Amino acid sequence: MSAAVESVVGAYVATYVSTVGVRPRPYVVQRVRRDAAALLAAGRDALFLERLAADLAVQGWEDLVKHVSKNQPKAGSGRSAGGAERCADHPARYRVGCLDCAMAVPV
Repeated sequence: MSAAVESVVGAYVATYVSTVGVRPRPYVVQRVRRDAAALLAAGRDALFLERLAADLAVQGWEDLVKHVSKNQPKAGSGRSAGGAERCADHPARYRVGCLDCAMAVPV
């Protein structure tokens, strides 16, 4: 699990550095690490946590647990039997079938 924790922390730090231009304070990194470990131990998906950790950094926030609680994955998101990814914002459609997502996500 430590590799998954470090990937979540890495997503936070990389996004913070690219957004702010400096590394986040060490106590903030430790908090994100602790939150990521707890969330992963509770069964949360590592890729989902990486996305939210990056968003956390962009927003300038520090509480990953709170951010996750306000951004639960929508029902129906995931992949089809053929492997096509469903859009997290529009779970009734696949990413390629969603005009909003097609415009925002390069193919």
